[in-house]
Amino acid sequence: MLLAPAAVLLAVAAALPGSGGSWPSALLGSLILGACSFVLFFLSKGIGFGDAKLALVLGAVLGWYGWASVLAGNFAGSLLSSPCTAPASCSQVGPTEGAESRSARSHSPGR
Repeated sequence: MLLAPAAVLLAVAAALPGSGGSWPSALLGSLILGACSFVLFFLSKGIGFGDAKLALVLGAVLGWYGWASVLAGNFAGSLLSSPCTAPASCSQVGPTEGAESRSARSHSPGR
């Protein structure tokens, strides 16, 4: 899992002089972004389990830099993945009532 190496790298960064990050915001960013992603994973077919696990790491790294980074990173990820996920979700929509089914009903003997 990627969370352990990310935590180690953040610990090394925190030990360096002049580090600008924050452990509490990194932890909360990881928990909040990860929890939201796991909820989406369980409630919909939109994201996979790997995406939810990756959100834990991204929340920690982006949270290190502050809440604006968490929000901007989450928004940018959603925005950049839209062109890839929109065609897949559109193809899963059920069939609509086309002209063939309307014309078949209008010519039925019962009318």
